[in-house]
Amino acid sequence: MPSMDGKVVRTFSRRNRFCAASEAFEKMLVDEKSKDPSAKVAVQSHRWSQIKYTINRVQKEKIEKEKKVSSPERKKRKFFSNPSPGAEKNKCDDKPKKEPKFFRRKRPEDSPAIVDEPAKSTPPPPTAPVVTSSQEDEISFLSQESTQSSPSVIFSSQEASSKPRHIFRSPRKERARYKPKLWNMQADDQQDSGEGAAKSSSVAVKSEKAKLYTVVRNVKEAFECHEIGTQHDFSADVEYLIGGLSPSRSIKLRCLSVIKLVEKCSEGEFRMHLRAQEHILKEIFNSLADADRNETMALCVAALFSMLSRDRLQIEFEEGVLAVLVRLVQLEMSSDADTKIMEQIEALCPCPEGGTLTAQDLALDGLLSLTSRRATEKLKASMCELKAIDCLVDRVSTCIIAIQKTPSSSAAPSTVPLLDRCIRSLETLTSMHTDNQKYVIQLQQRTILDSLNKFIHCCRSRLIANNMDSTIMSALLQALSLLIVLTSESEDCCTYLGRRDQFIECLLDFGLKHCDRVAENKKTDFVVFSLAILVNLIEKSIFCCKELFEFEFENETSLEALGKFYLKHQDLAKESECHLDLPLQSDSQTSSQAEEFNESISKALHHAGRNMEHSMMAAYAALLMGAMLVKHKDALVELSHIVPNGDCGPMVELLKNFMETLKLANAITDVGCKSMQNVISLFESV
Repeated sequence: MPSMDGKVVRTFSRRNRFCAASEAFEKMLVDEKSKDPSAKVAVQSHRWSQIKYTINRVQKEKIEKEKKVSSPERKKRKFFSNPSPGAEKNKCDDKPKKEPKFFRRKRPEDSPAIVDEPAKSTPPPPTAPVVTSSQEDEISFLSQESTQSSPSVIFSSQEASSKPRHIFRSPRKERARYKPKLWNMQADDQQDSGEGAAKSSSVAVKSEKAKLYTVVRNVKEAFECHEIGTQHDFSADVEYLIGGLSPSRSIKLRCLSVIKLVEKCSEGEFRMHLRAQEHILKEIFNSLADADRNETMALCVAALFSMLSRDRLQIEFEEGVLAVLVRLVQLEMSSDADTKIMEQIEALCPCPEGGTLTAQDLALDGLLSLTSRRATEKLKASMCELKAIDCLVDRVSTCIIAIQKTPSSSAAPSTVPLLDRCIRSLETLTSMHTDNQKYVIQLQQRTILDSLNKFIHCCRSRLIANNMDSTIMSALLQALSLLIVLTSESEDCCTYLGRRDQFIECLLDFGLKHCDRVAENKKTDFVVFSLAILVNLIEKSIFCCKELFEFEFENETSLEALGKFYLKHQDLAKESECHLDLPLQSDSQTSSQAEEFNESISKALHHAGRNMEHSMMAAYAALLMGAMLVKHKDALVELSHIVPNGDCGPMVELLKNFMETLKLANAITDVGCKSMQNVISLFESV
């Protein structure tokens, strides 16, 4: 056999026993001198099976030895087996199930077989029988026959190292391995493990030196986790409470759910979440659309509206939600709600000013809070369509009737704060909105104009009696502000008010006569609002202009009275201007000098404020005189006798500065600018 020429095959004791048994079997089977061909065939088949077993065993031992060598040596030595079908068949022949009992092999670690040179670490194997020359001839003969019958090819040890193991198979790729980086290693450890790292694919570090830690990706910040948790709690609470608001639930369960929601809304953070998610509010009030059918339910929902409207940054309700609120305001029911529910609501919501703890008053409180601070164009239109303005006008009329019935010498009734809030809401809803102004003026045959006229006369009588309460004064200023809005665009409104009994006379008394009876902090607003209404009446209505021009005020014409008022406040403004000079501040000052300097600054600021107030009152008086003279130019001669030396220059300068101030504050329209410019041109021509 070519692969075993000149070499000795050494095996362990089991191999020796196998060879001895084979020789005995051959001698028993046929004699060497026998010429029987059948016996010779049996001997040849037995020897061929022996050769196949030995060759397969040697190949497996070489493969096992290949696995034990290091990776650099493995790359140098490559063993390839014949991929022929015969070789595959031979590999399958050595399975334990098909081999005879005495052919069964132990595991590689029990009885390893070594070809060519044994490893130095293994003990020397026992002596094996030597193959004779006759046996070599037979083996070579059988191998030649096997090449003809079987396609398997056996290589020598030198040929096996130079030829591939699998002819039609690509070389095995090295498996990818994970190489961990230990960043917490010290410099000494890295130097010690440098040589070992070059030989192996991973770095070996002792467990005592390697600090174990877990790396988690996409970790959220603490505030993000807090926000997520807060949002989750809010969603869970709202979902639970909405489940109890369904119309299919009982009235008691729905009322308890609404009260629990009111309790939650007492927290500003919860209201902020509701404001941010408008669809939740829509879902809540859609479930409470039938609240006006039950007194207890109406009371709970009105308390919810009152609680939601507490913030200065209001919630923008949709029209469907506002419809529920307006129906509760229009509700007329007796306070026959459940006593326990009343106690719980009283603990959560205080009683509104000028009202009682009823569904109507609580809903009105929510409506006033919603519309008294700021109102968008959409809200103004919705309030008009839903008849909310009608409710406010009715409540104003009711409150004024109660004040009118109270004597001027007695204290103000408790409905005055509510009147103040209702008038403020009407002013907000009608300001810069012409459609709402027309609607309010024409509503119920000008009910609001008659009511405000009555309220102004009541306040005049209280001023004469020197019994003007601060709450009534606040409501009066709000009423005058509403009249400025209503008379700014409507000629019909101005004419109607001018025809009311003593309306113009009452306004002149407020601006020129009774202003000294008002508190100092309210005096400027009181005078300016009164004169501004008169300016609107004269500009829009010819009837009012004629009435005011012919009106005699304390045995003198209205033009002379206004001229004296103008000169008085112009002198006061100049006097205040003289105190505006400040001493220079040096770098080195004592504590007493610093206190004196700070005191002088505060005094200068006070005088500057007084100068502004007197200048504004003088400007409105000059504007009112100019508005009358535009339509009565024949009275310009009378004006030249009123002003000193007939010089209208200071008046022109004052009006120009006043117009520039109004433009900067965006408090005047284009129509107002045009009217003021006409007055300035008239005074310049004098």
